[in-house]
Amino acid sequence: MSIQLENRDRSWLAAAGLAIFIVALLAYWVPAGPRKAYLNSQVALSGAKDELEMTELLKIEEEQRIASQQSIRDQLRARPASFNFFAEVDRTLSDAKLKERAELSKARTSSEDTPQELIELRLTGVSMEELVDFLHRIYEKNSIIGVYQMNFLRPAGDGRGLECNMTLVTIKPGV
Repeated sequence: MSIQLENRDRSWLAAAGLAIFIVALLAYWVPAGPRKAYLNSQVALSGAKDELEMTELLKIEEEQRIASQQSIRDQLRARPASFNFFAEVDRTLSDAKLKERAELSKARTSSEDTPQELIELRLTGVSMEELVDFLHRIYEKNSIIGVYQMNFLRPAGDGRGLECNMTLVTIKPGV
């Protein structure tokens, strides 16, 4: 038994088949084409927003870092033009009554272009209290001098007090 369709019914079936084919084609193409491009652009937009947020956080951190260094810049400006790092440390050693037990020498730097100046200080036969007093005196002067490196702190070889070797640092004038 064969089904006899009229021309009008055949046209409707052909149109319905074409519509089903187009819908199936769109169902395959839209997720792979425009929809996929849209989803990819959303992911890229999200990544760009995250990157912008990170950049803004880094900018805020950098501004805070620069603001925190303002007091250091002010102290450098307040430091006299005739400031001599070696003489200042030597004077502090005299004030702390450690000069006769101290050896000062200029520390070598990897480059003369560095913005810091280094002095190596060796103390022999000092007590912990004298060392702490010296460090307090260095830091309370607000002349931007700090301990760069403590090479060693150990009992003195003769058994009297401590032996200490440290490197002090400051920023060169005019930097």
